[in-house]
Amino acid sequence: RPHNHHPSELPSNPYEAELGVADTCTPETSKWLRCLQSKMANSGLVIGFAGALHRLYDNTWNICDQCRQWDLSHGSSSLEDASDQNQLMHYLLTKPIFDGGRCAIDYEMSLFHTTAGFVDQDYEYRNGSLHLTLPGGANIQLQAPVLHIPGNPEGPAIAAKLFGPSNVAPEGSDASLTHLP
Repeated sequence: RPHNHHPSELPSNPYEAELGVADTCTPETSKWLRCLQSKMANSGLVIGFAGALHRLYDNTWNICDQCRQWDLSHGSSSLEDASDQNQLMHYLLTKPIFDGGRCAIDYEMSLFHTTAGFVDQDYEYRNGSLHLTLPGGANIQLQAPVLHIPGNPEGPAIAAKLFGPSNVAPEGSDASLTHLP
């Protein structure tokens, strides 16, 4: 994939490092790594003023040759292996201090939490609060008002545990939930 940066190129997550989560990645399969720290930007979870978001996505699109070719062909060329996450991470990594200090990663998960990389046993809903056990054992109370639960194998189990089986999107769907029971 174009702009496929290795996680070691990304700065350590200072919040999770302070809680004892190691900044390491291990091969989960021949194609994927499982990283212990949450430090990859998710292009679907970007927040900002309209002008700034337009600039961010426009600049991200413009560094993607395959994306521009697709645009010029009116959608007839292939976008296979063009990862939006890779494009966004490349833009953030190649612009000094995350686009001149105008961008930041929500390391503390105060706005968004993506469940990718976690399993249902990592979550617990107790005393009216959602808790997450991080790699290494630290348990934190999640403050994020938005939980993004991708349609991966663990997604339905996590959603069912947190929200009850009747509130879970169909298997294979990509759901973002914005409230807790």
